Amino acid sequence: MDLLHTSSNSLGRLELAAIILTAGTRATLFAIRLELLARRSRESVRPGSREKRRLREDNIVRYLLWFFA
Repeated sequence: MDLLHTSSNSLGRLELAAIILTAGTRATLFAIRLELLARRSRESVRPGSREKRRLREDNIVRYLLWFFA
């Protein structure tokens, strides 16, 4: 009975480790995408272009929604 409890506990730890690794990987990929988006937006937007700036902000919000979905 003790062996069953130990293996169950180990499985729980493995599942927790997998969740943490998945979340960390997803957060890292999201940060890279957000940086690339910001860099691309900075290069393509001329100072004073409100429409392009608003589109850039909309893209950032869209990536945030995708990440937390």
